Amino acid sequence: MDLNGIWVTEIHGPYDIQSIGVLVLEGGLVCGGNNNHYIRGHYETDKSAVKLTLDLVFYGPDRSLFGEPEREIVVEIAGKYSKAKGTITGEVYRGDNLEWRMQIQLTRRADLPLPPL
Repeated sequence: MDLNGIWVTEIHGPYDIQSIGVLVLEGGLVCGGNNNHYIRGHYETDKSAVKLTLDLVFYGPDRSLFGEPEREIVVEIAGKYSKAKGTITGEVYRGDNLEWRMQIQLTRRADLPLPPL
């Protein structure tokens, strides 16, 4: 499956759905971020299943995503890709603490490569 593109990322937290940034997926690699963190990692697919392994590095105010605030954490996203909806829907969690899980959705906003301007 071709996941190359620009994706908006939203988590379903305790206070509603929150946009948490943009990810660029291309050829098995991931990079992205928002105004207080950057992300780098990789992804793999198997039929409609998608697994992303991401290193989040915070450079803004401390933020507690999964318990204790940390400057750098590794998270995984396990989800299903829907070509019809242009989404990957699943769960985000820390591999070292499976108690903390959140629902997540990635929505494709642009394909790659981008057409010339």
